[in-house]
Amino acid sequence: MASTRRIAAFFIVLAAIYYCWNSYVLPVRGDEAYIYLKSIGLSWTTLAHTGLIEYILKGMDYFGSSSLQLRLPSIIFISLSAVIIYQLTLKISDIYGAWFSLVLFFVSPSVTYANMSMTPNALFIFCTSLYIYAFYMTVLEKDTSLKYYIMLALSMICAVSVDFSGIMLLINHIVYGFIKKDSFKSSSYTAVTIITIISVIVLGMMHYFGVFDLFYKYPVHSSNQLLYKVLLIMFIYLPVLFVFYTAVKHKIKDNIVLPLLTACIIFGISGIISSIVTEYDVRYFGAVIIPALILSGYFYEIYGYKIVIGAITAVLVLVSVYTNINSKSPLTPSYMENTRVYESIRLSLQDLIVPGDCIFTDKPELSSILSYNTILYPEACTLDECAGSYGIYVSKNQKAGLEKYFSEVKESSIYRLRSIRDGDVQLYFYKVSGLKQDTENN
Repeated sequence: MASTRRIAAFFIVLAAIYYCWNSYVLPVRGDEAYIYLKSIGLSWTTLAHTGLIEYILKGMDYFGSSSLQLRLPSIIFISLSAVIIYQLTLKISDIYGAWFSLVLFFVSPSVTYANMSMTPNALFIFCTSLYIYAFYMTVLEKDTSLKYYIMLALSMICAVSVDFSGIMLLINHIVYGFIKKDSFKSSSYTAVTIITIISVIVLGMMHYFGVFDLFYKYPVHSSNQLLYKVLLIMFIYLPVLFVFYTAVKHKIKDNIVLPLLTACIIFGISGIISSIVTEYDVRYFGAVIIPALILSGYFYEIYGYKIVIGAITAVLVLVSVYTNINSKSPLTPSYMENTRVYESIRLSLQDLIVPGDCIFTDKPELSSILSYNTILYPEACTLDECAGSYGIYVSKNQKAGLEKYFSEVKESSIYRLRSIRDGDVQLYFYKVSGLKQDTENN
């Protein structure tokens, strides 16, 4: 047992090293730069726009702002999540089942994306993993240690503070309490539920009144929406569908499966609803499938679906590899374009930007990545959201009608770059000042 755990630990460390290398060589993307730029101006007493991740990045900024340093928290959170999933599966399965859950976790496209970028998703996956572990220990192992109830409360509250979709953890907690009515007989279980409900109400009101936005979306190309959602069900949810099929076929009602199966159903429904009504990309679903991954390892041991499980793993590996190497994949969100182009114009921007200038674009992702690659870190703005009123407007196409938004517009330069990957790239720079108010623009 000790040797297999050491091998699992070695595998997790090896995966972390691989993703550290990816983080070192891959450029920072638009949404990553967007979150980072907001975090460096964050006061420790301010309620952050995207929850805990900005405070973590503010702390990391003391050590530098390289792509590796910015993404290191994501790699740490995913690695810790892998340890939790392995350990929990091992409690209800054998070594092979635990290994299957671990490998399935790492090859899932959802987790692959979260591992490669600095976003709230890796922290959300960790909070969900911690919740599932503490939930299992309290309701199945009947471990009444205070530490597990503290884990339950903190994991649910932190998940909601990272992303409001974390409410699915609280829903699961309440639903299971009604399924197993003796759960609410525990004062600790009830106290955790009440404390979490109060925290969610407070965080929800903060969101409603705009103190900070708990929703953070990663849109895919609109032309790929239908195909994206079909592939989402087919590929991302393969472990979930496998668990449902096995549970129904064998009429599984045992106490080992019930808590995780309840979470699997509630999380699965939550993910499907989110995929229909929002434009979340695949990284969000890494948290949704965690109970399904653990149950997949359990069913692997009990029923030995080696052919089916092998096919599921092979499909996930192929999808994961494809979405990593092909920027045109339907599962690739729209902001993951070749940001090397924007890194390469660092010197051009620094010649144009003066202290106090802003960078204006049509999309916040573009202005953020341009700002990130400028030493002065100018404010990243769009035409309808900016604290400043003058700076540089950057466009991929020649822009007409900027006078509608600015009192003074002057074309500065055109930047041309030939990229093997993207072909000819042109960016137009305009020196602008006097941003008009939204009421005037409309």
